[in-house]
Amino acid sequence: MPQLLQKFYAVRDKKAVRVGMIASTVFALIVTGIAYFTGALTRVFLSPASAPGAFGEGGAPIFDALIPELLTTVIPSALTVIILLLILSASMSTLASLVLIASSSITKDLYHGFINRKASDSALTGLGRLSSGCFIILSMILAWLKPAVIVTILSISWGAIASVFLGPFIWGLFCRKLEKPGAITASILGLGTCMVLFFLWGPAKVPQAASVGMIVSLTVPVFFVLIPNAETIRR
Repeated sequence: MPQLLQKFYAVRDKKAVRVGMIASTVFALIVTGIAYFTGALTRVFLSPASAPGAFGEGGAPIFDALIPELLTTVIPSALTVIILLLILSASMSTLASLVLIASSSITKDLYHGFINRKASDSALTGLGRLSSGCFIILSMILAWLKPAVIVTILSISWGAIASVFLGPFIWGLFCRKLEKPGAITASILGLGTCMVLFFLWGPAKVPQAASVGMIVSLTVPVFFVLIPNAETIRR
């Protein structure tokens, strides 16, 4: 993800890579096994009868209200404080990274790269601060308004990212025969499949669209790895 990309710039040597690999694996297991699993388990602990504030007409869940309702009605107060502190720290870290990446993209990549190649460092620094402030204000406005489309955008973004990177990443780790054309093709077809199915199936089928995109991303490299080898064997 873009907000995690800058972490790689802090890598000093191979030892740091090994330590980071272990820490990242443990962190991923904790996040996947606890944070995401907790959200899925809200259906077990909450119901329209026990938590009416988390459900709308006809018993439809209000997604933004499920976790707050779980924290106030089910989880003990002491544990709720710890969870909220962790959520706040994670949110601030993600916001800082995203603002930095977005501001750098506008300042360095767009403005300095295409509009004004002779811009001074002081001008770029000022523009970077201005764009960072604008992004922070925009995030505050979105948090205040809480548009429902945010959930859909978040869902499709995670699926799209996985469809782009999963196949080339996994094949790149375990197979040296996958070259640049195969990786690029897998990313493009995975993303294209995910987005096309999203628009065809609608927001309700976001997980299915993302899953198919990831399968395509994982499958496409097979043709670039195995088919050339088969041709070599025949020769």
